[in-house]
Amino acid sequence: MRLHDRTDHGLRVLLHLAALPEPRPQPAEALARAFALSPTSLAKVIQGLAAHGFVATVPGRHGGVRLARDPEGLRLGEIVRALEPMALAPCFAGDATCPFDGGCGLAPALDAAWGAFLASLDQRSLADVARATRAPPAGAP
Repeated sequence: MRLHDRTDHGLRVLLHLAALPEPRPQPAEALARAFALSPTSLAKVIQGLAAHGFVATVPGRHGGVRLARDPEGLRLGEIVRALEPMALAPCFAGDATCPFDGGCGLAPALDAAWGAFLASLDQRSLADVARATRAPPAGAP
């Protein structure tokens, strides 16, 4: 299983913000450079994070992106559920033509695996992984 790039980048941005020694808004341009993303790609990631209430944007000269919630209460499973499309196979999205439609044993097995994956992520908070992460170097966004 592989997370979509936007989910991966969203998790990394949240982790970066949570691992900062002193929380302060991070300029989007600096985050884009830090993650080797185009400003447009990062804007889409931030838009998704903001839509789910994970980050807030702060306008102005000293503005940027900051966490909108306490990382202690933010479970990794919650983040992945919000950001990751859940269709592991085309039949999950309802747009497949499959001869086993309605009588397939694969879909419940994949669904159970996805549920176990998310349950495992629910065991850790963003703060848990931030504590286990080396803080960004001085001068980094």
